[in-house]
Amino acid sequence: MAHFHPYVSPSRKPNNFKPKIPKGIENFKIGKELGSGAFSTVYFAQHKPTQTLVALKQVQLEDLDQKHYDCCVKEVELLNRINSENYV
Repeated sequence: MAHFHPYVSPSRKPNNFKPKIPKGIENFKIGKELGSGAFSTVYFAQHKPTQTLVALKQVQLEDLDQKHYDCCVKEVELLNRINSENYV
């Protein structure tokens, strides 16, 4: 895994800015692990085409019971509604 410096200088963007980054893990260089919880791990990553630095969350759905699976699905659904430059 490649490692990247986690500092990105701040930039001014309009409040409604949402970068157009195609989804698909093949579009990212995965770096070091930033943290983990019971059901997911977050990695530092870089979007290959745009060189945008991001935090990439990998959720482990395979071994979850129905209650926790439903919670993870709900979280993803809620995050998909967010219009923020901090979430793609």
